[in-house]
Amino acid sequence: MPMRVSQPQVETPAMVPSSQKARKRGDPRIQSDSSELVRAILAKNCSQPAPAKGVRRHKKTLALEKRVWTDWTNFVELGNLNSDEIWLKLCAGSHEAVQKFQSFLEVYATKSTTRVPCLGPDEYKTKRVVNSAATLQDVWCALIRVANEDVLERFRYQPHSNPHYYTLRYSTRRGQAEQGPASLVANLIPEIADNLGLTRQQQFEKKETTVTDLLLILRTTWERASDIPCKPFQRVSFSANIILGGIGGWRYQSLMNVKYKDVEVAWLRDPADPKTLLPVANIRIRHVKKSKNEIARDQAGRLSFGITQVPVKSICLLSHIVAMAIYNNAFVTEFKSCEEVLYPKISLEDDVELVPLKWKKEVLDQPLFTLDYHNYWKIWHRVLEVVGLREELRPYSIRVGAGSRLNGALEPALRGYIMGNTDAVFKKSYNPVNQRHSLMTVAYKELTGGCDEIITKLHESFTRRDCHAPIYISEEDWKGFDSRKDITQWRKELSAFSDRSCKEAEKIKSKIQTVKKTLEKELIKQRREEYFEAADLLRSEGQSTSRLHQPRPRRPGPRQSELSSRMAEDLSPLFLAKDPTKSFADELVRYLRLAPHQEEPSKDPSDAEETKPEVDPARSVCFICYKDFSRREGLTRHVKSQHSEDFEKPFSCRECKFSGTERLVPAGLSAWSSHVEQCHGKLHAPNLAKQVRCLLCDKTFSAVGFSLHLNRAHFQLGHFETSFPCPECRRLDAQGLLVEDLNQWISHVKDIHESGAVPGAVVIGMPDPEPRKRKAEEPNQDQQTRAKKLSVEAAVKNEPGKWSCGSEDIWKTDEATWDWGITGNDCHADTEFWVTGRDEDY
Repeated sequence: MPMRVSQPQVETPAMVPSSQKARKRGDPRIQSDSSELVRAILAKNCSQPAPAKGVRRHKKTLALEKRVWTDWTNFVELGNLNSDEIWLKLCAGSHEAVQKFQSFLEVYATKSTTRVPCLGPDEYKTKRVVNSAATLQDVWCALIRVANEDVLERFRYQPHSNPHYYTLRYSTRRGQAEQGPASLVANLIPEIADNLGLTRQQQFEKKETTVTDLLLILRTTWERASDIPCKPFQRVSFSANIILGGIGGWRYQSLMNVKYKDVEVAWLRDPADPKTLLPVANIRIRHVKKSKNEIARDQAGRLSFGITQVPVKSICLLSHIVAMAIYNNAFVTEFKSCEEVLYPKISLEDDVELVPLKWKKEVLDQPLFTLDYHNYWKIWHRVLEVVGLREELRPYSIRVGAGSRLNGALEPALRGYIMGNTDAVFKKSYNPVNQRHSLMTVAYKELTGGCDEIITKLHESFTRRDCHAPIYISEEDWKGFDSRKDITQWRKELSAFSDRSCKEAEKIKSKIQTVKKTLEKELIKQRREEYFEAADLLRSEGQSTSRLHQPRPRRPGPRQSELSSRMAEDLSPLFLAKDPTKSFADELVRYLRLAPHQEEPSKDPSDAEETKPEVDPARSVCFICYKDFSRREGLTRHVKSQHSEDFEKPFSCRECKFSGTERLVPAGLSAWSSHVEQCHGKLHAPNLAKQVRCLLCDKTFSAVGFSLHLNRAHFQLGHFETSFPCPECRRLDAQGLLVEDLNQWISHVKDIHESGAVPGAVVIGMPDPEPRKRKAEEPNQDQQTRAKKLSVEAAVKNEPGKWSCGSEDIWKTDEATWDWGITGNDCHADTEFWVTGRDEDY
């Protein structure tokens, strides 16, 4: 037998005296010279308080236990009962105690209701929260755990007591097979459920997601992106996690736990062509549902597997990984594009087979695909709704489907290792109700004529979809919710707040939006059910359903992620078929960055004519991407939808570069429109609705609705009843006018701050002028105000007044269309939802 050689252990000088000799093999580790260490560690550990109860349980379990015990305490108090006495009697198997707990469970289920918004004149309905007998089992199990820790523990450790007598045991996993006093109550739960109308079956049907279903989900996520609004990184993360989940069926928590340190990207020599390097990645997955304090004695809690590029880009996980890494600048090597990683052009020494590509240290512990379960669930259900699925399908179906595929391809032991469960658990929980096998073929073989293909098609979850089903309500439906009594009352309360951004006002606005979104979901659900019923009837009779189809409307209310959604739809063709190009991953990075798809223009003015795209001078041209349009309206829609994100920061004008000049355009769409109109012509400038700024409150409004704001927010509230200095002049450190009335304020803003055609406001995007000084021969402000009043009177008589240019000049110029009556000629003055910028309008 070979002799083992012990390695010397290195210990810190603080713990080992200098005089201590090396311990010989077989000597005790704790000797007389360890007294100080023994006392120090004893003092440290004995001073620690006892661990809190339930520290090893999940936070949701603890929340359930706290809620159930509070309900039990209230039940005991209202029934004039003694809690300790009832628990002790239950330990003795008392039928009286069993009746008390039976009554508690009945009261708990009966009172588990809530009021929710509903359609119709009642506006609210009572909804029962507890609908399943399994919930009562969970409640009873939680009550037992708390009682064991808080009540029976006091009796369990008394002198001469029997600890087992004061211990109750019940588990929902064993159910009615459990023995003991606690099972006496559990055995009554089925009877309670029948009396209260609770179901004893699971409230969902276990289904699996096939490969065809997964491909349709991925396709819809990108092809119908406008109907599935989300942020770019969320869409890419959702797509990647769908692919990853379809591979091994791992729980979503395991996918969320994949960090950069769990993924190794490398270049590997191609076995078929040794001169070529192929990109590969090794991914480590950690199984969840493991005890936090578990000491691993095996490696069943984790596994790793390798991937490489695949021709169908919709399922190319490596492209998603590299795109996200390039977007986050995660590689130590400064790669400029995904193409450099996925299509390496370097040569290796003959004895080198693999080149690992390292991550930066600061990203090692960061999640690779950051998408929490709440947003994953929202995107999942929205995709299913857009696809036209009739029944609810849980994300759990991806795990069931992957389990079915692995079960047919791998040995049960390997399948269980990959999925992280036992063979018994797989048989119990991962067999879908709708079997994909043709049992007729199994029974009658060739007599069936080969019906396997049609049965497989029937088994797919998305076979019964109908993409024409409604997914939106109309704008009239959305605005109609505002006529409800509760929303009307909340709007009245909201109007009483002078500061709409305060905490109380935000709560009211949140209530309004929550109710409207709840009603929106209910109305969509109702109309989808009506559509499916009518469409099925028409098709069964051989009739067309075209009259039921509605053109795809837009979602009412605020628009979200419009630019990113359009960019995602532009990417969708790359997800639908094999991509022979090398640009797919870089297109994902461009989408993540929301960068416009354009080539950088040459910085050399001499090359301007060579690189400038050819345009039709008679058409409106977008000078960002050089797409042309027959009308300015089309150009305006294009710029707003495709380039709105490009105006967040100042940038250089490409058209000016082509002309040999360098002009930096300020941030903002209005500034871009003004620049194009001044430098390149009005034909090529987006025709924007003017946005104006109120100099009194420094808020932004549309030019059309500003007069309503000025009237309601300032004039009617008495802001012009007392004189005040001009706030804008004070901001510019100029000698301002002391404003005495509304007309004087309008004249001052126009003449000093150059308000243009909008009285009392400054158009956004115009240069911020310095207050000009009055010339010696120029009338002062009071004289100008009186002159304008006389000019208006003279205009009626067709007589010129002093300091006026006559009625014809006044009414012909655009700058003289003053709204003297503030709301007198505004056709939208009485329209509730016309003015933008009001919190209650959205």
